[in-house]
Amino acid sequence: MTISTAVDVLLAGEAPDPLIKSGRYQIVPKGAEKTKAHTRITNFAKKLEDEFNITRWKQRMVLLGAAHRSDITVAALAASDNNRELDSLAEAAMDAAKANVARETGSALHKLCERVDAGETLTLPAPWKADIEAYIACLGGLGATVEEIEQVVVCPKLGLAGRFDRTVTIDDVTYIMDIKT
Repeated sequence: MTISTAVDVLLAGEAPDPLIKSGRYQIVPKGAEKTKAHTRITNFAKKLEDEFNITRWKQRMVLLGAAHRSDITVAALAASDNNRELDSLAEAAMDAAKANVARETGSALHKLCERVDAGETLTLPAPWKADIEAYIACLGGLGATVEEIEQVVVCPKLGLAGRFDRTVTIDDVTYIMDIKT
């Protein structure tokens, strides 16, 4: 049973990225003229997962970041009645604690893999050169041919949409590939 199908028409086929309004995919269903908002699969899945540990980790990162930056601590005291400012300061504390470094590095490596799969030749310094070479070697070792990059898929019955990192063919069988760092 297939629960998702490739999108044939995305915003009249001209939109570079169908994820445009309020973090939701705007999809033109087959045979329709208007777009329909589809929830991102990631957001749907987040509602199902227990976020206790990640919330505690974020709290620790804010505390550590504020401990390293006295300007954040005093600004928080000054903005104690301004939630928007406190949110901004909490994000600054997360940055000070380097909480987002792994996420940002992973996103950048993901984008570099996308560029390689699109046929671009990259000249990279260490250590990222080794990471990309390992990715290329892994695909080669599997005999994988990349067919689609960031393919948008839709589950109309549930009103969900998302992207496969890659679809690859290995020995005449097509697989969905998810890239993780």
